[in-house]
Amino acid sequence: MAQREFLGKEVRLKQKGVFNVEEFYRLFFRWFELHSYTVSEIEYRDIQTGSGKMLKIKWHCENELDDYIKYVIRPSFLITGLEKVEGEKDGVKTMLHKADIEIKINYYLEKDFNDKWSKSNAVGRFLRAVYDKYFAGNRADQLKNALIEDVRSVMEEMKAFLNMHRLSP
Repeated sequence: MAQREFLGKEVRLKQKGVFNVEEFYRLFFRWFELHSYTVSEIEYRDIQTGSGKMLKIKWHCENELDDYIKYVIRPSFLITGLEKVEGEKDGVKTMLHKADIEIKINYYLEKDFNDKWSKSNAVGRFLRAVYDKYFAGNRADQLKNALIEDVRSVMEEMKAFLNMHRLSP
């Protein structure tokens, strides 16, 4: 069975503002692709409410580093009170969206995700435990730090995008 190692608490970002939802979606989907992640959309709900539209989006993003270990980042986006507004940037009128957005990101390192070692006999499971404990230590620390840096980087990009688009409608 694959072993998941969560490296920290769920990361959250909450903001109210004016931004282009489609551009936000494309930008971050592309960010994951550029950083060698495979993105699977596991939920996309578009619900009309009394206070505007609500979007609920969940992704599962994986980066397989080798046959044994991969990064997993699971962002979810809750966009509420979504309504179209006209904004102006650099003298050009553009159609934007006014909304509240809440972003949550869970992330972990997944080892033996193909169950090559776990489903083998007792010797295979023993060798996996020995490898994890005695041989993979330094590399595992480097990989953990790199995953944490990926999460920090994508969150900084999201903050920058949302702050950059603070326009008055």
